Amino acid sequence: MGRRILGLGLWLGAVGLVTVGLRWLHPDDVAIAKQRVAEVMRTGRSLELPQVYRARKQDGTMFLAEVASVPISYEGGPALLSFVRDVTERTALESRLAESERMAALGRLSAGVAHELNNPLTHLVLAVTRLRQLFESITTDNTQTVLAEARCKLAYM
Repeated sequence: MGRRILGLGLWLGAVGLVTVGLRWLHPDDVAIAKQRVAEVMRTGRSLELPQVYRARKQDGTMFLAEVASVPISYEGGPALLSFVRDVTERTALESRLAESERMAALGRLSAGVAHELNNPLTHLVLAVTRLRQLFESITTDNTQTVLAEARCKLAYM
């Protein structure tokens, strides 16, 4: 699988890729890869989690490669068998999922803020509506009564 991802024709082309300087990796990722290879070779045990590297195929296209390695014996000596998986699409999907989760959280926050603003506004709208109704009902006979009721309503606002 790794040789196909890297664009290598025969599996023999993949033998020794680590020992030729990890040319298929992005230069900034080579140090991490060498460190992990040394750890596996030193302990003789595979690392628990695979590592994602920026990698380059034979045709020059870049992709994200998830690499898991296990120590083996090859032609009588210690060697490393690496499994390479192209995770470019998976990583893009994870990024889009994280973005949509952030947008959903922002939507919930906005709804909460709107609700908190709407509660006191509803009270004010109702009070203003009632005051308008009171003032519209003023006649020469009930002016003092309506003004007293309006003052009472304003005292509770």
